[in-house]
Amino acid sequence: MRMSDEEKQSSPPHWARIVARGTRISAMSDVPPLDEGFFREAEVRMPRTRPEERAGSTRVSRDWFKRFEAQGRDFQARINAVLRMYMEGR
Repeated sequence: MRMSDEEKQSSPPHWARIVARGTRISAMSDVPPLDEGFFREAEVRMPRTRPEERAGSTRVSRDWFKRFEAQGRDFQARINAVLRMYMEGR
């Protein structure tokens, strides 16, 4: 299914890149909803290389921070990976 010109204009930037590459986009109606079982079985995949980092600070919700911290060592790297995926539009 190809996107109409109207859909392309109202889409977030990452969809525009996908369409520009000629990738076909399927309808999402056939994708089942993600339930708790999906997230229980999901794996976090960390990048193989570490990008250049800069020390800094930011404020985040306490529950959000505790959830990452409870996952063990390298929780800051996992937070960085999530932010990078968001930034890259995945």
